[in-house]
Amino acid sequence: MRETVYTYCQICEQACGLQITREHNRILNIAPDQNNPNSWRDFCIKGASAGAVVAHPNQILRPLQRVGERYVERSYAEAVTAIGSQLR
Repeated sequence: MRETVYTYCQICEQACGLQITREHNRILNIAPDQNNPNSWRDFCIKGASAGAVVAHPNQILRPLQRVGERYVERSYAEAVTAIGSQLR
């Protein structure tokens, strides 16, 4: 089901209004929200390319720990425990 949602960009402090068209939880288009009174009715390249960031194949979805020269996937519980053990 295709739908249009209205939100704002959270990348910088401008908080430009966004009109996002999505289908099956996949972003199809990002456009400036021309009716958002809190933004300048346009947006920058950061907001325009946000969909590519979300869909990037190298997006990190789970905690990773560096072990030597490689990264090993860990659970969130393991990551929090490891980070907490290093705090003073």
